[in-house]
Amino acid sequence: MSSRQKRWAYGYFLVLLALALGISGLPSPLYPLYQEQWQLSPLTITVVFAAYAIGALVSALTVGPISDAVGRKPVLLVALTIVLVGLGVFLIADHPWQLVLARLLHGVAVGALTVVAGAALLDLRPHDGARNGMAGGVALNTGMAVTVLGVALAAQWAKDPLRLPYVIFAVITAAILAILMLLS
Repeated sequence: MSSRQKRWAYGYFLVLLALALGISGLPSPLYPLYQEQWQLSPLTITVVFAAYAIGALVSALTVGPISDAVGRKPVLLVALTIVLVGLGVFLIADHPWQLVLARLLHGVAVGALTVVAGAALLDLRPHDGARNGMAGGVALNTGMAVTVLGVALAAQWAKDPLRLPYVIFAVITAAILAILMLLS
């Protein structure tokens, strides 16, 4: 891989990390709307949060060796596909169990994305561990902040706040998935 391709790939993996944490925070500003419109109990919201955490933990603990064995790209392709499926579930959701399923899927996907994109950064720049960690941390926090702010604004002023953020993220995720297919 040429140095130009490595720079491009490095930036791509940072964007992937930003997307991952953006996805993790995406529904959070919308939970009060779900709670109000669907009369959800605090326990139900807790179960939705727990589903994400369980999925992320299981994925983060298992996906590293898998990506070492089969390669980074196949695991990332599956993770991004799972993100899209989870977004689709959010789009059609009309019952709390669908929120739980969508968050479980996103937990699995985000766990995989963060572990594998982080490993890919080290693959590209193996001697820059501290710098990779700092850049990854900035990307993760930027993704979370921008997403939560954007979704909070949508929740406040969008015509259909329980659908619009998921459509926007589906388009972004599909574009990132298409770019991944171009990486060698």
